[in-house]
Amino acid sequence: MRLIDWITDPIPQIQWKGIVDNRDTPHPDDVQRIFHTAGQVFGGHTPRGEVKGIRLRRFGGGWTVVDASGGVLPAARDGPLLALVQFDITGTSIEPDPVPPTDDGHPGLE
Repeated sequence: MRLIDWITDPIPQIQWKGIVDNRDTPHPDDVQRIFHTAGQVFGGHTPRGEVKGIRLRRFGGGWTVVDASGGVLPAARDGPLLALVQFDITGTSIEPDPVPPTDDGHPGLE
């Protein structure tokens, strides 16, 4: 999965992967839930998915908590799979970041 464009402004102050280092943007305890749901959607098992309470790494420390929902957009038979995902900010967290800046993140969908 890779973000290719925003329809609206991006969520403010999020340290997206690759901007500062290669750590995943979500908290490590949330990554498996996200990839499980994405695998269900991209695998055709369900038309849409929802993951609540995702903690996204912020610049300078802490987390922005969001709920995410989305699904795969209709595409031509040979076209790439594209998804539309909505993020709703639900809060913040100041819990420490357990991931060192040298971490390369989750390898992706298996």
